[in-house]
Amino acid sequence: MRYLSCYPTTLWEKYHQPAVRDLAWMFFAPALLQNTPQHQLDMTSSLERFYAITQWLDQLDQLPQDTLATLINRDAFKRLGLYCETLFEVIATHAPQHGAFNMQLLDRNIQIFKPNTKITLGELDFLLHESSNSSSNSSSNDDPSNNSSDNFSSNTSGNSSDKTDNGLNHTQTHSIHHVEMACKFYLLDNTPRLPFTRHGLDTITPAFIGPNRADRLDIKLNRLNNHQLPLAHSNITQQQLLAQGVIDQAISTPSKLFLKGQLFFYYQTSQPATPYLLINKHALWTHIGQHKHALQRSERSIKHSFEFNSGQSSSGQSKWQVLTKLNWLAGEKADKTRFDNALYADEITQLINDQATRDYTPPILLQQYVRLKAHPKNSDDGCVEGKFIKGHRLMIVGDNWPCFA
Repeated sequence: MRYLSCYPTTLWEKYHQPAVRDLAWMFFAPALLQNTPQHQLDMTSSLERFYAITQWLDQLDQLPQDTLATLINRDAFKRLGLYCETLFEVIATHAPQHGAFNMQLLDRNIQIFKPNTKITLGELDFLLHESSNSSSNSSSNDDPSNNSSDNFSSNTSGNSSDKTDNGLNHTQTHSIHHVEMACKFYLLDNTPRLPFTRHGLDTITPAFIGPNRADRLDIKLNRLNNHQLPLAHSNITQQQLLAQGVIDQAISTPSKLFLKGQLFFYYQTSQPATPYLLINKHALWTHIGQHKHALQRSERSIKHSFEFNSGQSSSGQSKWQVLTKLNWLAGEKADKTRFDNALYADEITQLINDQATRDYTPPILLQQYVRLKAHPKNSDDGCVEGKFIKGHRLMIVGDNWPCFA
């Protein structure tokens, strides 16, 4: 398990416009869970596609803000989940298609009903259509050992083939993909209340709980595995989608999961070793009654970590910003303006104690910014933004979390 020595190298940090940063985060942020039993969607599966995506994002970042808002108006969203779904829709609709893949959005948020009733059985987040082209010699097509597949089309249900004058067969393959997406933020409850092994994830405790206590990782995975992912392949769903003209062929590819977000660990405890979690030791949580100590500990640890890894010292100045819900994804750029507008730990404590605004009522997500004296000699990890870096993220919850009473 690789632990990050500084703020992790992030491909979205070079972008300036918040919506573009969030699109880049959707592409390049690692999946919330690694090596899970579920099929996961990878949108940057080839080097060619990776470069095409970065060039597209570069172009978007240069657009005037009003022009970009016609593609995605970030200010129109209040709910983070709906915003993430819209980011995915923008990607599926407008992102460049390169290589052998051509995936396009068919529909989203499709309700499935029990036949001849208005009873909802569930909802499909996204349906994507993929067409891929391949050319092969006619003799090779007769060889049963000549089998090839790509990331998405190993199980296809429709194809057409034309032979040209030069003897090559040009085959176009069509397939339909069902994708369930979610963007989730969970805190590890250090007091196990349920059996440790659940839903095939042997090393994940079920005590990953949302900051508002209404969501839990094991329950989410259970619903995905037993209901949401299989739903697309039921006879009722297939017949409804065909009858409505949403699809023109059966869905035969495995349903895929697109799960992003962040896992937070209690600031005073060690983190579990597990192949399913991509650990970022700079995502921490604390109860509000301990937040002052957590802020102090975070400032000491990020300073020592930086000095150990770079041989340079920080200025000793560390400040914090309260992140609005939409900034829980890529967040804002680390620069002088952001640092100047951020608050010192004592100021954060004062506002929390005064409950000055709703922004200072739990759950609160804080982003740490650190000012450096100089660039480190070894900056290969890409963590330096001018003379400023991002440090910890600290989630503050109520003292009775995860209990409701």
